[in-house]
Amino acid sequence: MYHSVTFGSMNSFSDWHLVPDGRQVIEMPEMKTTIVDIPGSSGILDLSESLTHYPIYKNRTGSLNFHVINDIEPWHITCSRIANYLHGKQQTLILEDDPDYYYQGRMTMSWKPSNDGKWPSVEIKYDLDPYKYYYQTSIEECPELYKNISVNNTTKVIDLSDEWSIGSVPVVPEFILTGVSGSGTTIRLVNYELGIDKTVTINSNGTRKYYDMVISNISGGNTCRITISGKGTVNIVFRRMSL
Repeated sequence: MYHSVTFGSMNSFSDWHLVPDGRQVIEMPEMKTTIVDIPGSSGILDLSESLTHYPIYKNRTGSLNFHVINDIEPWHITCSRIANYLHGKQQTLILEDDPDYYYQGRMTMSWKPSNDGKWPSVEIKYDLDPYKYYYQTSIEECPELYKNISVNNTTKVIDLSDEWSIGSVPVVPEFILTGVSGSGTTIRLVNYELGIDKTVTINSNGTRKYYDMVISNISGGNTCRITISGKGTVNIVFRRMSL
């Protein structure tokens, strides 16, 4: 194992001949906090989870360090190839040591050439989303729960209780609707641990995303229920996320 990193479609070792300093690790995101220091009272008031009921985070920032193998191609050519592809651009990032997840964000780079025969070094800095994303969507990973849920003046109830089918990080799903007719398709989402109970009725085909309809399994119990009624077919699409 070379502990390589794939940026977009390019692999650090096989495409760019980069050797890492060691096992590559992406930095953890810093938690967003809201702390109130109340005068005349001991301690502090931590309001960090008062709106969401779960932690939220800033972006992940850090850098990955590599060396360029000598005698394959001139280092400045490798530098230009990588810079043209990566520097200042949005890309995905996949660690060879963690291939089931990808990160997403903006990359920049800097070089340090060597004049003493040693391998030149490159530092790739990243500013990534707080969470890493599972490589499959919900309808690919768990089609029996989320794919082609059809109702014809009937009702389907989906209880989401398994961490693997949701992930431990709250997520907002997309609802992709086809075959909507009659009085439309009604979707009700109840999230017991976050206190969410929202119902929408959709009267046309298309993709909908409601940012106050959040599914989660923070506690590891039977915490979410989605009820679909009316006429139409619904796909519930999201990617599991993780720290």
